[in-house]
Amino acid sequence: MKVQSYSIATLLFLVAAGTMAGQAFGQGVLTSASGPVNRSMGGASVAAPVDAIGALRWNPATISALPCSELSVGMDLAFPILRVDSSIDGLGGGSTYAEAGVSAIPSVGWVHKTADPSVTIGLGMMGVAGFRTNYPASLTNPVLLPQSNDPMIPGGLGRSYASAQYLDMAPTVSIALTESLSVGFSSIVTLGEVVVDPLVIAPPDDADGSGMPRYSSGRGTKTQWGAGFQVG
Repeated sequence: MKVQSYSIATLLFLVAAGTMAGQAFGQGVLTSASGPVNRSMGGASVAAPVDAIGALRWNPATISALPCSELSVGMDLAFPILRVDSSIDGLGGGSTYAEAGVSAIPSVGWVHKTADPSVTIGLGMMGVAGFRTNYPASLTNPVLLPQSNDPMIPGGLGRSYASAQYLDMAPTVSIALTESLSVGFSSIVTLGEVVVDPLVIAPPDDADGSGMPRYSSGRGTKTQWGAGFQVG
């Protein structure tokens, strides 16, 4: 009976919290550009390469248009300002700002003009997506109330932390067919890691036998990888 009461209360809590949301804004998790030069161009580099990093990320064929061999190194600093609001009749409501801090997004691009003037090779390593948020527990914001181990005491998620980091490695080759036409190919290996604490994407469990299931920690995840390719 205690588990059933918890499930019903949780469902009502989520429905109530959802109906309180008036507006939601988001920018997604993908970075819009890589490296300082590419970012200064608003991420435009599909047909107009201005540096090695942007060319290697957006169109492998464009490294042939770079005037010489080059090594580019850059780093973006992301400082998100995040806030969560929630309210429930009888419990009140509140707002909480995240303590996400500053995230570094590195990028490296190397392009080499070979002895054959028609062949250019390169290697790109760059952060392409990610996010970080860190909300402290709150006694006034219902969704961030500390998790409860008493069926008679309402609880929320407590202190909530989530982060994701994705890094691309792209060895690339481009062949200039004419002065204005090149064909490029890059194989892409992506490394990614996601951390969610508490692990709200998994069902809660009653690990301590209190009769009140709670969400477990999602820390300690391992890095995953995937592979693909790009042709330009």
